[in-house]
Amino acid sequence: MCRLNTNLYSPFSNQKNYKTQKNNYMIIPIHPGNTGRPNNNVPYYKVNGPEKYELPVISAQLKKHMVRFQERNDETSVKEAYIQFCTQLNQIVQNYYTLSGKNAYESYQAAMVKIHQLQKDDFSRLPNIEQKKIFSELSIRRSEYELDAMTKYALQERRKWLNDVSHTVITNSTDFAARNWNNKDIVKYELDNVISETRNLRETLSDDTKKLLLQNNIDNFWQEVITAAIQADPAGSLAQLNNPANYPGLDHNIRLALINQVS
Repeated sequence: MCRLNTNLYSPFSNQKNYKTQKNNYMIIPIHPGNTGRPNNNVPYYKVNGPEKYELPVISAQLKKHMVRFQERNDETSVKEAYIQFCTQLNQIVQNYYTLSGKNAYESYQAAMVKIHQLQKDDFSRLPNIEQKKIFSELSIRRSEYELDAMTKYALQERRKWLNDVSHTVITNSTDFAARNWNNKDIVKYELDNVISETRNLRETLSDDTKKLLLQNNIDNFWQEVITAAIQADPAGSLAQLNNPANYPGLDHNIRLALINQVS
């Protein structure tokens, strides 16, 4: 038990029995060294008689501080979780962007699943609803941004993959037709293939540019076929060149240049 010497708190040095009475208990300031004069801004101990006292009741102001402290603690904990989430997210994204073409397009779904699972796992580890709410808003916003960029990249790489395949088909068809220059069925089939693949190119081109590309591919196709024919049968090739109907789509000036080459 504790006995309080009220003389220590007397504001008058010549009065030894000074004490303040209120509701049968003394009001004693908490802070040592206080003069004992009433101070409404300082919490007081309640002393019931000379030997009993209670701990001070937490003030409403302190309760408000504790609520704010908890809010700040939640925010800080979420920031730590978000930093960890972003670090792992960046690793997934960076690994994805090392891929290209078909691999990038086909790996997009797997990368998306990894991101969603990462967000779900980090969310589940947070201890209270407030932290989960803040983390959910931050992580979803960041995930959506990354996935949007990855989606555009996947579509871009898909278009690149399709274009690369089409260009390869065009080259192979031209080469095969040149090796079989004397087989009209094969030549016609491969020419149709070149035209079809050129029109299917997913490149972002204007209509005029697409038309020019198609004409260039047709001209290149016939030049390869006719060159192979000239090497094998110059006389026969010259006779064929004099009839434009034998080379549908071939530019008139290129045909004349080839005639001059044979002549």
